[in-house]
Amino acid sequence: MTMKKCTGPCKLTKSTSEFYKRTLSKDGLQPYCKLCECEKAKKKYKKTGYRLGRPCKGEIRPETPLGKQNAIWRKNNPERSLEISRAASEKFRRENPEKVKSHGKSYRLRTKGWAGTTLSVVENTVVVTRKNQKQVIHVQVDG
Repeated sequence: MTMKKCTGPCKLTKSTSEFYKRTLSKDGLQPYCKLCECEKAKKKYKKTGYRLGRPCKGEIRPETPLGKQNAIWRKNNPERSLEISRAASEKFRRENPEKVKSHGKSYRLRTKGWAGTTLSVVENTVVVTRKNQKQVIHVQVDG
């Protein structure tokens, strides 16, 4: 049985089974033991009203002060906000033409009654499989 020291409030040496997994660390374990992680999450929930980690589907988190400042700025500067947004979109389109092209094709298929389709690229051909009819359509990709 391997032992590890908890860096959380308890500072005890515990079995590695008492730690959650974490792929980013060298030993593959969280620095806090499970009990300390639980206490940390409870404190965070009491303080903020929401859980640690990503928000659940439909969960609305309180806005951060920076988020509120950004919303106020966007409201007071709609032209500049739109200009910045468009510039960012154009930059993405220039730097990622393949992503834009594939998204456009899948969007057109979804909006023309092809919901439930899957797209895959085989050599220079896009294979579109429609689930409800079990058919495959080959569309030649340009350039």
